[in-house]
Amino acid sequence: RCAFVGRTGRCHETAFLEFHHVAPYADGGVATTANIQLRCRAHNQYEARVFFGDTFVRERQPLWTNHSSSLKAP
Repeated sequence: RCAFVGRTGRCHETAFLEFHHVAPYADGGVATTANIQLRCRAHNQYEARVFFGDTFVRERQPLWTNHSSSLKAP
């Protein structure tokens, strides 16, 4: 489960979790169990924006594209 705790309590997301470095790896944070928590994608991005700023963090492109919606029956 996502370990993010906000004003309304802990996040309920349980799927597609990502590793989050509490002390960011890019700033010298180590990859240890004490420094890593699970976050959902939204909260992992939120934490990165809080630490690095909006202009530094860019959304990555999707790894796949659903082309089935563009297919037309003959």
